[in-house]
Amino acid sequence: MLIKRLGCEFIEHRSAVLFVIAGTLSLFCPSASASAQTEPEQPASSIETEQRCQEPDVQIVFRALEAIRNRRFERGRALLRMLIFADSPLMPVARLITADSYYREGGYRNFQNALAQYFEWLELFPRDRLAPQVMVKVVEIDLRLGPSSRDASGYEFVAERTLQKLHKQFPEFESSEAADYLDAVQEIISEHELKVARFYLERREAVQAAEMRCLSIVEKRTRFTKLDEVLWHLATIEEAEENPDKAIEHYGRIVRDHPNSVFRTGAESRLAALGGAVPEPNPIDNEDPSARSARIARVLSDLQGQNAIPPGRAIVLNEWNQVDAAFIYDLTNRAGR
Repeated sequence: MLIKRLGCEFIEHRSAVLFVIAGTLSLFCPSASASAQTEPEQPASSIETEQRCQEPDVQIVFRALEAIRNRRFERGRALLRMLIFADSPLMPVARLITADSYYREGGYRNFQNALAQYFEWLELFPRDRLAPQVMVKVVEIDLRLGPSSRDASGYEFVAERTLQKLHKQFPEFESSEAADYLDAVQEIISEHELKVARFYLERREAVQAAEMRCLSIVEKRTRFTKLDEVLWHLATIEEAEENPDKAIEHYGRIVRDHPNSVFRTGAESRLAALGGAVPEPNPIDNEDPSARSARIARVLSDLQGQNAIPPGRAIVLNEWNQVDAAFIYDLTNRAGR
């Protein structure tokens, strides 16, 4: 009885102490009492987790989409996490909407999060029918972030590999955006390689190093808008190293494939001097290099710098953070599996 009475007294004493401490805190921290009256928006709570057992997964997705549509992004992502952690049949959809929500919210940190979420989704569902669109979106974000992307020393190479993988895995997939992005990243890479080659030729006289840079462009990135200049450098290097056959080949490509080039007249002259035949003009591309260069500049301007356009349509979410009827139909089909 004594022990029981002492235990009761201890509990009463502790309760009194806690009451005094709480009162003291309310005096010095008015925000604490205010937060008790008006609670901020909370992520999916334990109560909601219990409700999930009774609520269909598709309804949780709809609630998350409603929150995102009203720009309550964190709330929407919290609801989607319930499906992700529960390994719901709608987990692929929940992951994709989560990535979309970061992209649509915009800003450096959110773009980084979107990039990570999209890549994780691609690792889990590499053959999904939406995978090509996700890969294109990854490249767009890479270009938006530029040197501050996940691989600051070579984001353009990462983007190029992603687009090459897209073409290899989904050869039937066609996208004007993917074509524009490939031209853009290859232009960035080739421009850098050409500048280095010029430096080696003009200041270091490192002919072999310059030749390697130029060959890399000619062999891998034939749509470079200054490919004629690269061919000219290669031709002059081969001629200086007394390789007339290779020099004739490069001069001939300038005349045949780049009839509007400023190097055409010089190439024809060198072909005559070396005894090579002057080929008939036959451009490999109907698009003029200057027009392509202007198009690439517009693409990069839309994604980089102060004049960059805000993020548009994602994979599932459109420009108004809503979803199309086709997605709703697909969602209900997935839920019924």
